[in-house]
Amino acid sequence: MDVNQIIINNLLAKFEQIKSRMLSVINQLSDEDINWRPNGESNSISNLVIHIAGNIHQRIESGICGLSDKRNRDEEFNSNNVLSKKEAVEIIENNFKILDETIKNLSYEDY
Repeated sequence: MDVNQIIINNLLAKFEQIKSRMLSVINQLSDEDINWRPNGESNSISNLVIHIAGNIHQRIESGICGLSDKRNRDEEFNSNNVLSKKEAVEIIENNFKILDETIKNLSYEDY
């Protein structure tokens, strides 16, 4: 196996591990739990899920795949952002699928 494939396999494994951890935590919580904020300056889990999706969009879809960057980073932390548990899981699944597919399609020239 060449070095490029080793790197790709390690990236895929690491992102799968991160996704699994995120889903494991969210699946233990209620809708109320994932939208809870300890204080007005802190973020809810929903905000963090939206923020990670924004990062994946900007870095992967826009930066690597060439799509237009429509990210509004400040809005990701809006205290009015509320997700259901189901919505949070769907966002994670969809965004990590994009990440996975993009990494699998990288060629040596893309680095």
